[in-house]
Order: sequence, then structure tokens, then C-alpha cells
Amino acid sequence: MGWLPLFPLKRVLFPGCRASLQIFEQRYLKMVTDCLKSNQEFVIVWITKGSEVGVVPEISAQGTMAKIVDWNQLKNGLLGITVLGTTVVSINSSESLSVREDGLLLGQVVKRDEEPLTDDGQLESLVLLLKSLQQHPFVQQQGLDLDYSDPNAVLWQLCGLLPFTNQEKQGLLEQGDARRRLAHLTSLLEELQ
Repeated sequence: MGWLPLFPLKRVLFPGCRASLQIFEQRYLKMVTDCLKSNQEFVIVWITKGSEVGVVPEISAQGTMAKIVDWNQLKNGLLGITVLGTTVVSINSSESLSVREDGLLLGQVVKRDEEPLTDDGQLESLVLLLKSLQQHPFVQQQGLDLDYSDPNAVLWQLCGLLPFTNQEKQGLLEQGDARRRLAHLTSLLEELQ
């Protein structure tokens, strides 16, 4: 995939999930402008140490490609964008990171391939859980368009919607195999109960 802009956040984005962001730093305003002009995606990556504003933080080695699907000026005057997670990527080692003059972090990223999850009887319980979550007002506001017949889409949505910590969510994202992700999600669900 090559060199792409990285957007470090203290939250995790999953494929098929949406996130609303407020853009105010010049480096990200330019990044958004460039992405919109060229129909390019950028990578949302979880911050392991540091903050979202100012100095470049330490980041995870895995992130999610983000496609801008909507934008508007917010009441506070800032630029608001809505992004859709598309693909999990690996960011090559820290030697492959670069910081532009304006402070934008660039990384050399590679699409992470994984074997898709097939329905082995567990999909029904996951779909029921997802449908019950859709009754929550916060989830209803997101206007999700879900394909309940796709076990992978259901799994990603649950990873994004359930009230796990960002560290737990990053752990789910980093599972390189959908079966292990499902087992990890099931374990986290048992802890919630």
C-alpha cells in the first residue's frame, strides 16, 4: 500500500465501523483536504503513549484504513468529518515512520490479510447481541447499515460497539485471525457479565 498519513487517536476504529472526528490542527486539515481531493484513505492508529495533540506520540503497529464519508462545519467552527473503517493494516517498524515538516506522521503500511470467519453456528447468538445493541439510542444515531449474514461484519461491529477499553479493543484489532478474535471477544463478553 505504501506510505500513508497516520492519524493517531486514543480510540480504535474497526472495519465497517464509523467514527466522527473534529479536525483543528493544520497538519490534519491539510491531510483531510488532500484525502478529499484525491479520494485517498488515511490510517487511524491507536496511541500507546502520548497525546492526540502536539508532539508525535508512540503508536501501535496495527491500525485501520479510514475513508472520509461525510464532512461539515461544526457549531464550534471546527471541521467535522465522519470516517468509515475499511481495512486493517500493519505499520512497518518505527524506522519506517516519517514526520512531515508540518508535523503529519506518515507510515509505510501493508494490508493485513486474514482468513474470513465462516458461520459455524455462533453467528446466531452474535446477531442477537448486535440486534439488541441496536436498540440503544447511541447506536441508533449511527444509522448502521448492517449485513447480518456476514459473520465478519457482525464481529467487527460488535468489537466497535461493545463497552470495552481501548486497550481491549486494540487487542481485538491485533488478532490476526478472525477465529482468535471471536474467541477473544467471547472471553471479554464473559468478563463483562
